[in-house]
Amino acid sequence: MNYLDKMNRKRIIINGQDRTGWDAEDGTTAQIALIKTLIRWIGKSDKERVLTTNKKASSKLDLSQELDWLIMEIREKGLCLESILSTRKLLIVVDMQEDFVRGALGSPAAEKIVPKVKDKIDECSMDDIIFLRDTHGEDYLETQEGKLLPVMHCIKGTAGHKIISELDTKGYDIFDKPTFGYADLKYELITRYDAGYFYDEIELCGLCTDICIVSNALILKAAFPETTITVDASCCAGTSEERHKAALLTMKSCQVNIM
Repeated sequence: MNYLDKMNRKRIIINGQDRTGWDAEDGTTAQIALIKTLIRWIGKSDKERVLTTNKKASSKLDLSQELDWLIMEIREKGLCLESILSTRKLLIVVDMQEDFVRGALGSPAAEKIVPKVKDKIDECSMDDIIFLRDTHGEDYLETQEGKLLPVMHCIKGTAGHKIISELDTKGYDIFDKPTFGYADLKYELITRYDAGYFYDEIELCGLCTDICIVSNALILKAAFPETTITVDASCCAGTSEERHKAALLTMKSCQVNIM
């Protein structure tokens, strides 16, 4: 079920994710995207195969047969299809920034988790890491968030906006988000899925448990209901211990794995 068990049908299942209708009602475009990915993996260019992304024209193609042919060729080349399409694990580090650790909204609880988050990144058993960064402009106090939380913080270009120096971000993607939850996160991951990166587990850590951690965990759970979403409570801190625990309970109720 995790690989190509249902690829010979119109319904598309990739790593437990129902890809049917993401791009076309019958999943045709999703099949073409997967075939193109497989072609790249076996060293062929799109020009060497006649594939079209036009829905009307593509409906005339026997894509199941085309996919079967590609799978056969992959195996003939001695490549392991399961390895090519193997699932990966992703770590998302949320808002480990100066203003949340030692700056405008810093706290002893936030400082306390720094060594644990650093160790998690340095000794990471995950395949990929993404950093999220809270990002505001000089007009922050005029925004709804600013009116309800009138503390200037994480202003782009300031020292408080930077991810703390203890964490090594070299080589990893950093995404700026204008509010608690990064609404475009699911699209970033969909792009990775289309490139062949299928995450079966996504883990979050960082700050703050009751604001940005819970927001992004629930965004991910809603977008990828069959993916295991995990939050490492020991590598998170809330605006208070009570709110930290309450947020963990909320996420657990929504089937987010708490470790």
